[in-house]
Amino acid sequence: MFTDKTHINILTALLAAHGIQRAVVCPGSRNAPIANNLYACEAIECTPVTDERSAGFYAIGLSQATHSPVAVCVTSGTALLNLAPAVAEAYYQHIPLVVISADRPTAWIDQLDGQTLPQPDALGRFVRKAVSLPEIKEETDRWYCNRLVNEALCAATVKGGGPVHINVPITEPLFNFPTKDLPNERVIKTFPATTSEAAIAETVRQMTEAAKPMVVIGQLNEHALRQQTVERLEQKLVVVREALSAPSYSMPRFDEALLAVGTDQRYQPDTILYIGGTVVSKRMRHFLRQAKAATIVVANDISSLSDPTMSATTVVECTQPDALLSHLA
Repeated sequence: MFTDKTHINILTALLAAHGIQRAVVCPGSRNAPIANNLYACEAIECTPVTDERSAGFYAIGLSQATHSPVAVCVTSGTALLNLAPAVAEAYYQHIPLVVISADRPTAWIDQLDGQTLPQPDALGRFVRKAVSLPEIKEETDRWYCNRLVNEALCAATVKGGGPVHINVPITEPLFNFPTKDLPNERVIKTFPATTSEAAIAETVRQMTEAAKPMVVIGQLNEHALRQQTVERLEQKLVVVREALSAPSYSMPRFDEALLAVGTDQRYQPDTILYIGGTVVSKRMRHFLRQAKAATIVVANDISSLSDPTMSATTVVECTQPDALLSHLA
């Protein structure tokens, strides 16, 4: 059985979905819900190590031996700081160490409560990504938590790999385990430019085979996209182009179209390729976020893992937007 803490169940489900098969777990009370979940998850093999400093280096050895990411879980407070030597070693050796720390609720930090200190950035520059998960109170919190965990786990393995830190504030009670199954969580996969050829080919295939494909072009500079590419693309696909994107030879009128469409589900795309920066139109952003069933690929900078549609499943690092869209045009 799993904890009643939704954000911990999301974390556990995504660890398994991203292929984290091993975890080194240190004892503590604040991290008990996380430790329980790791042991209860059949996809993850857990090893107990009492001392955090030793646990960090043990996890490094496991990662080196298996050529795969390994998680290490500690309780709150100075337990996290004991991992610093191992994390620094992992940083310079490009070892995908996933540090998971339990934490007090944010309101109690620096309030003279036992074992409290500011944990989210405690490991400094020696982690490639540090996130602190929200405790779930509404649906936006769930999306945010899912995105943060995906972002951290992707950062552990792309561009040579390295350590990441996932901080988990946990409100008491800590020892309720009524949940039978983990949630089915959205997994975001990232493809850096050096390995994105196959991902681009798959994106082209998905767009070509889709019944209702849509290309969304956010803000881009004037050299990123050629007018001829956009013109050819518009003859084959539905293209939504931000007015501030280049080329600006015509003014898009998608706000008027969306006003006419309203909530008619027949106009919802089944596949979306989102490329570039912001789409200023609030109506268009809302429309894209309603396409929950669509296959969504974001071609952008993988270091930030932007998810403007709230449903992205693939992020392809794209340094040449025109070259990518030319494959479709």
